[in-house]
Amino acid sequence: MASTGNSPNIIFRGIDGTEAEEFIATIEELAFTEGWSKDRERMLLFARSRLRHRALRWFATLEQSKKNDWDLFVEALFNQYPMVDVPAGDEISTPV
Repeated sequence: MASTGNSPNIIFRGIDGTEAEEFIATIEELAFTEGWSKDRERMLLFARSRLRHRALRWFATLEQSKKNDWDLFVEALFNQYPMVDVPAGDEISTPV
């Protein structure tokens, strides 16, 4: 079984949508790098073990189905911690 030696640094506290997006992206990247990206159950169990503070309390209130399915968990996480819209003037546009 592949190691997850960097996992102590992967923590989700439930601060905001940016943190949520980074958390999910980091887990998916780790899973890919370690060779378990097709093991959705392992990804979910790993994510659950990295929740702290507000995020852990939020997780405790989730419906059981969302606690047991990676895609439903990610959807629920993004719904709970939405991205903050960046004002139009602060965006960098890319010419087409």
